[in-house]
Amino acid sequence: MKAKIFIAALLSVAMTLTAFGGVKFVKTWKNPDAQPGSWQGKKVAVFALTFQKNNREAAEKALARELTQRGAQAVLGYTLVPPEVEKDRDAVKRILTDAGISGAVLMNVVAYQDDLIATAGQSIYLGPNYVSFYGYWGYGATIGYIPGIIDTKTTLIVESLVYSVDQDKLIWAGTSKFTDPKELDEAIKKLAEAVGKEVKKAGMVKK
Repeated sequence: MKAKIFIAALLSVAMTLTAFGGVKFVKTWKNPDAQPGSWQGKKVAVFALTFQKNNREAAEKALARELTQRGAQAVLGYTLVPPEVEKDRDAVKRILTDAGISGAVLMNVVAYQDDLIATAGQSIYLGPNYVSFYGYWGYGATIGYIPGIIDTKTTLIVESLVYSVDQDKLIWAGTSKFTDPKELDEAIKKLAEAVGKEVKKAGMVKK
């Protein structure tokens, strides 16, 4: 995986170590310059880009339920963007625009480690590609690594990104780790809940 260069505007990342049922945010960041607006009643696309198929569907459904319960109209990414056009940023932009998508929440598996714990040196939302939704899409939709075999010794590093598609800006980002892949579906649900709480904190939903 290519190294990512951290831009100066993101040097104010806040460190956290908050646990959510086996999932921990080891780093979070909130864009001080973004004006997120409200997602109440608006369409928000949810994507789990580099998860394996079954886990992707589970992750997107968990995110969709969480955001729908909080007042947004969540749209499953795997039903919105066909696999054959995922690498075509212009096509994705047309699809999201035609669908009236105002925001997007993405989960992306970016690394895995055996018997290792994520540290600050593992930060991931680094670089100019992350600042805008479509800039990240062309970059992040094709990165990440899915191990052939997942066992109890494996730690997955996952980034969660909240974008205003209307503004094409990153609103919030968090790095988390799954410490027990045998319970991946449950961990995904907990992570979705945690991301939903962050969306509420940002004032984008009321519930």
